Amino acid sequence: MHFEQLLERAAQIGKLSPESSSTSMQFPANWCQGRTAFGGLSAALLYQAVRQQVDQSRRLLSISTNFVGPLLADTDFTIN
Repeated sequence: MHFEQLLERAAQIGKLSPESSSTSMQFPANWCQGRTAFGGLSAALLYQAVRQQVDQSRRLLSISTNFVGPLLADTDFTIN
């Protein structure tokens, strides 16, 4: 799976209404470093989903990400 495909999937999840059920996604093992996803990938997926919830006229000036647990390859996870 290519990076653009992962971002598109995260964007689709971000377009869902908060009332809809959570949709899970996963990424392949080749996007891992050790037992978790590369940090940049995790942050990009989250940003892409959140971006769909914010008016497009607003600019992102900074973003800070803390990782509290691993995202395991080939294992479902959700972005809420």
